[in-house]
Amino acid sequence: PYIPRLRSVLLDTDWFAGPTMKDRTEGWWLFPRHCVRIHAGFEDHLRRALDHVTPEPLTEAGVPAPWIPAEAPTASLGGDRSLEGDIEAAPVGAPHPPLGDVPDVRLDPTDDRSIRGAFRALCARAGFGDVPLDIARMPESRDGFVAGRIWLSRRGPERVRVEVGPNADAAEIWATLLHEVAHGVAPHDGHGPTFKRALVDLACGVFGEASFDVPRRLLTRAHAAVDVWIAVGVRASLNQSPPPVEAFGDEGQLAKVVGRIQKLRRLARSQLGTPEGRAACAKANDLLARWDLGAYSVRLAEGIDDQMCDRWVNIGKRSVWRRQLAFHVAEYCGVFSLSRKSRGWMHFFGRYVDVVTAEWFYEIWEAHIDRAATKHVRHYKKSGGKRNTRTERTNFCDSAVLALAQKLAAIAVGQDAPGEGSLAVRQERAESFAAEQFSLRGRRWSSGSGKRVTVNAAGVRAGRSAPMGRGVGGTAGVRGLIK
Repeated sequence: PYIPRLRSVLLDTDWFAGPTMKDRTEGWWLFPRHCVRIHAGFEDHLRRALDHVTPEPLTEAGVPAPWIPAEAPTASLGGDRSLEGDIEAAPVGAPHPPLGDVPDVRLDPTDDRSIRGAFRALCARAGFGDVPLDIARMPESRDGFVAGRIWLSRRGPERVRVEVGPNADAAEIWATLLHEVAHGVAPHDGHGPTFKRALVDLACGVFGEASFDVPRRLLTRAHAAVDVWIAVGVRASLNQSPPPVEAFGDEGQLAKVVGRIQKLRRLARSQLGTPEGRAACAKANDLLARWDLGAYSVRLAEGIDDQMCDRWVNIGKRSVWRRQLAFHVAEYCGVFSLSRKSRGWMHFFGRYVDVVTAEWFYEIWEAHIDRAATKHVRHYKKSGGKRNTRTERTNFCDSAVLALAQKLAAIAVGQDAPGEGSLAVRQERAESFAAEQFSLRGRRWSSGSGKRVTVNAAGVRAGRSAPMGRGVGGTAGVRGLIK
């Protein structure tokens, strides 16, 4: 209906005209020839006209693709390990005092004096004086990785700083100290080949050659690969383990290793700062290096729950009771819903966790009512019922939906959460999100009318006995929410 109106708008000289001299001076003529200017009052007509002639992409399930699908954020398994910009230029300061006798040190990651002793031992081996070391204790896990920075002058190292998290083990601290001291040995190479050779030679000099065969073979690769293998080699030397080697496998094995790394990191975060947490982080980082998974990205399921999204649900044509069921389920879950009667689709809007919960509840309750109706009609035929079976089935399903809606309303009143998690707030946010998306597409919606229901006692019993399921990890609020 909008196409003729749009045509008349575009041909109306009161609203559309070619570029005037003023337009040309303002740069209007730079628009392509197929662009036209229309009065702002006709923007809505244009949007709706375009929407009517634009093909609607369908999913494999036969429903439209979401307008705003929720996307789970991803993160690299390499985590927070970053040593790209760890070199700072510094003026030549006062001479560093000479180092005295440096005893053999066993580094304790929880003791700053122990870390300073290990650093003094490295400086002595590299031929530097007593370089100041700043140790910053960070509250977050950082997946056990340690950040470092060095200030270099023409003379060499002027100062070094390391940031140690609660889950950093001795091997990660040693690896970072070796990295920064190696910059002092090769001050003009950045992270180039001379620096990488100096790093491996320094590690071999402190811990022996046996544990560093892999990083010596990786000198032609990026310095990050050498860094992680230095930590693996130091860890093997400290634990007196066999020399570490690279691991290879198919996609199935990689998936299992990734899952194990994620479990170890979850354990490490739950045991932050404990020996168990440090051991879990160390094991995860060993697996990360051995299987070369530093650039492997994983999905973060916890980051998707509060994203606003929409989904289409197929309810079938001429299924009024299914449409009513979808409305009540959406209301129970804090979702805003709209029906497209001509196509048999429902459109859900809201937080991702609410939308998928509503979708799940609709599926199990629709199947429950459909099975119960089939069973009831079969029994009704055998008992000699006089009404048309189609009418009896309709009354049964309508009554089941009505009883279920009353049940859900009673539960929502008793389980509703306060504040931002309340049903009213979530529904209002979902409706605002839907209105914004509809306005962007030049669409509108209208309120539907209610339906007269002939109460069926068997249907009421079926609605009241609908399974609620068990919520798994749901947020505070309505009982039964799932992830």
